[in-house]
This record gives sequence, C-alpha cells and structure tokens, in this order.
Amino acid sequence: MKKLLLFIAVLCPLLLVGCGGDDGDSSGNTAGGPSTWAGTITNPGYPTYSMILQIDEKNGSAISGTISYGLYNMKTRFSGSISGSHVQFTEYEVIQGPAGVPCYYTATLNGNTMSGTLRYMGEDAGTFQLSRQ
Repeated sequence: MKKLLLFIAVLCPLLLVGCGGDDGDSSGNTAGGPSTWAGTITNPGYPTYSMILQIDEKNGSAISGTISYGLYNMKTRFSGSISGSHVQFTEYEVIQGPAGVPCYYTATLNGNTMSGTLRYMGEDAGTFQLSRQ
C-alpha cells in the first residue's frame, strides 16, 4: 500500500509534465509557429483575393515567415510579434511579384482566427481574415 501511495504522490506528477502542449497563450489563441493561416485580403480598388501567412519561426513573442497572395502571384517575407491576442507584423522583402513593402499589419487572434487591418505608405490599405489550417 505504501508503494502505491508513493507512486501516486511522486511518480504520477512527473509523468504528466510532458503531457499537453500549447503554441499559443492561456486565452486559447494559437498563432504559434510553425503554422499556416489561410484566408482573404481586401484592398480598396482590387477584388478580394487569397492570402496565406506561413509562420516559420516563433521565438518568444517574435514571429517570422512568408506571405503568399493569389493576386499577381506575390510572395513576401515578414517579421513581427504576438502578445496575447494582439499580432503585428511587417512585410519587409519581396520574394516574387509586384508587392509593395513595407506594409504593416495589425491583427487580433480569436482562437484559430486572425483578423485585422493593413497600412501601406501611411494609409489604410485594407482588411484581412485568416484561419489556422
């Protein structure tokens, strides 16, 4: 009986240390990396088109990766941060297509959904909504 109590009191909690896993925060937000987010972006004067945000690295609150767009086959690199439900990132390099950089994104996480706005050249430049894949 003493051995059983020793096992329950000492060894069971040690076994549970490695259980679970979380790449988000305690609020249920899950923008950790690596992860893929897909959805749409709307810019004034353009049709709504696809956007895929690929978070390749997450180190603490810092994130980085690539963004691909369905319009003009554009692809860019970004870096930014996540703090609770707040996400911000900046496109800083064009990989492919006629994208303009820098472009600044601000978003709110709600579980597996990310939605927000973007600014380019100091002007409001549209909205986006993504879902974690």
